[in-house]
Amino acid sequence: MDDLRKIAIIVGSTSDFVQCETAVPILRAAENIGKIEIITPVSSETKIIVASIHRHNYYLLHDVVPNLIDQGVTTIICGAGWAAHLPGMVDSYLRYDLKNDTVSVIGVAFDDVHNPMHTIAAMLSISDVPGTQVIFDGRHIGSNGMCHACNIAISGHLPPITLPDHTKKPSGIFTWEAMSKIISVKK
Repeated sequence: MDDLRKIAIIVGSTSDFVQCETAVPILRAAENIGKIEIITPVSSETKIIVASIHRHNYYLLHDVVPNLIDQGVTTIICGAGWAAHLPGMVDSYLRYDLKNDTVSVIGVAFDDVHNPMHTIAAMLSISDVPGTQVIFDGRHIGSNGMCHACNIAISGHLPPITLPDHTKKPSGIFTWEAMSKIISVKK
């Protein structure tokens, strides 16, 4: 089926499962009618990947994401709370390292009911990252946001992706002299 979307779900912590629970029936229903396929790196029984950017799981992404691409994933729903750098890191890895312009990343900011500042930090960590192409529209917050992200992943519009121009913002290790030359050009 040409319109079959292959979706992967990556969250930052098992504590995020609570906010994913309401989306499970949406995903199961779409999977049961053949509209989507949940893609995972391990087995068909596995449905969700936990890979923290801030803890020991960062390198897991280097194994998981290429495997997902090899299996034809079209969309990654990526959620995290507090400092939600996971969606941006997955997007960056796809674009800069893997040169992938076919996999969409939908970001979800998980709520912290005990500290609203953590929720705001999660939202800003997804929405205010320069150069990111993560799909995040302000409705992707908490449990309802996870449901909305799933609906977009299942049948919503996914904007085209463009690979970044590496020459615009060079990275590397610079001498003081090279730094001074860059500064003089920018003045």
